Amino acid sequence: QEFKADAERLGIQVTYCRTQAEVEAATTDLILTNYERVRDGDIRPSYFTFASLDEASVLRSYGSKTYQEFLD
Repeated sequence: QEFKADAERLGIQVTYCRTQAEVEAATTDLILTNYERVRDGDIRPSYFTFASLDEASVLRSYGSKTYQEFLD
């Protein structure tokens, strides 16, 4: 919520998405979600041009399912 509020103060609209369908229906250039949505397959990272990750320590466990989903 903090990231979204900061972006909106700067005049940047963002959409929080929980599913791939919501991502594809979004009308904003920026999409927010959480690691679990990607890890559990709800959102495909390959759909995006790039991703910015907050709290990248989540990815330091090289054998984790989260790391494997972002690897490609």
